[in-house]
Amino acid sequence: MRIVQVVPHFYPAWSFGGIARVVYEISRELVRRGHEVVVYTTNALDPRTDFKVSKSEYDVEGMRVRYYGNIARFGGLNFSSDIFAHSSRREILNSDIVHLHAFRTFQNVVAHYYSER
Repeated sequence: MRIVQVVPHFYPAWSFGGIARVVYEISRELVRRGHEVVVYTTNALDPRTDFKVSKSEYDVEGMRVRYYGNIARFGGLNFSSDIFAHSSRREILNSDIVHLHAFRTFQNVVAHYYSER
């Protein structure tokens, strides 16, 4: 099964709270069970980590993770650029499940729109 996870923060952004950790653990288990997992997130990272986003896509324990640049940060939420809207379309349209995490983010609006199709 092809599963897309949409989350504002992800590995290794543990300082942003539990959502990053929960999505990481769920995704890791899904990969272990044989599913194909793609995670869409922003490049907001924990300032205490040595991890730097130098490219847009990484393999993290079998998950394909796409980090999109932030264009704004408001109230603890990160909003990715319009590049997300264009580059995620095909993947979302061809997935079996789209799991949206968090609330009121640009990424979720775009992913929901494509998922409805």
